[in-house]
Amino acid sequence: MGVDFAALPEENRNCIYLYLTHDTWRSRIENRDVLPTFVSYFRAAMAEHRGDPLWENKLARFFAASAEFETLWHQRYDVRGVENQVKNFNHPQLGRL
Repeated sequence: MGVDFAALPEENRNCIYLYLTHDTWRSRIENRDVLPTFVSYFRAAMAEHRGDPLWENKLARFFAASAEFETLWHQRYDVRGVENQVKNFNHPQLGRL
């Protein structure tokens, strides 16, 4: 995917955070409208971790990284559990996976 996870700080090893902050990672994601889905997944997961400082920190980091994420969080209240979906990625050497 063009990202050396071992080189990243542990708190940055998150697909949502990478989507918001890492151009190479984002360029590999075929579905350009995935952010609302990420927000709804995170909202569902966050409900199980209310008051947990680690999760509150993740949310604050997402807000700091993306005004669009913050807007979706405050204007839409979609909640979705993670679904088993087909995910397509664009690999620079292998093409579409």
